[in-house]
Amino acid sequence: RSVRSGFNADGEIIRRAYGFELAEYVWIVFTFGVLVALFELFAPLVLILRRQWVTVLFLLGAASFHVANYVLLNVQFFMYPFVFFTFFNMAWFARKYRDKYAVT
Repeated sequence: RSVRSGFNADGEIIRRAYGFELAEYVWIVFTFGVLVALFELFAPLVLILRRQWVTVLFLLGAASFHVANYVLLNVQFFMYPFVFFTFFNMAWFARKYRDKYAVT
């Protein structure tokens, strides 16, 4: 995906993704890999714990992961974070919003 734009006449990659520069730092890539693996392993806890702070933390983590993939690797997952909100009961958030802003 990072060579999607092709090569120029000298054989250089056109519009290199930030992932190429990031790949030079193995410890950063390894750390990101471990964080993603831990996030994937513990994601089902969101369904078990049913606490709002866990849900918010999960949504922030999932959204930041997909936005980072879009920015760093040019993977077209940019709109996925908006879809994540459909997986959760948003009544609690709607109640808080209505109470705070007096919306009916």
